[in-house]
Amino acid sequence: QAALDDRKKSLDARETSLDQREAKLDKRAVQIQQQETANMSFQEYLSSLSAKETASLKKIAGIYSKMDSKAAAAVINQMGDQNQAAVILYEMTPAASAAILDVMTAEQSAALTTIMSK
Repeated sequence: QAALDDRKKSLDARETSLDQREAKLDKRAVQIQQQETANMSFQEYLSSLSAKETASLKKIAGIYSKMDSKAAAAVINQMGDQNQAAVILYEMTPAASAAILDVMTAEQSAALTTIMSK
């Protein structure tokens, strides 16, 4: 029985170690994907999106363009993926995206504009 308990402890320790390594690999894969995305031009990024992703972002752009510009800017500022934020602004009418960019911080507006101009 003691041997089985020792074996179980050993297997549990290995499983924990493997889970930790898997989490590290997953994190690294996300970092690599982010680097690859950062090196793409905006048009390449747009082309890399699936039809479903493009449709979703266009729908979101339509929703945000009908919101108060300050509220839309606040939501867009909280988005983790700046490329998606840029696509949303890109898919809006120029007047709607300009109104949102106008109420963002200069740094955020510049960052999103830079992404769209790559």
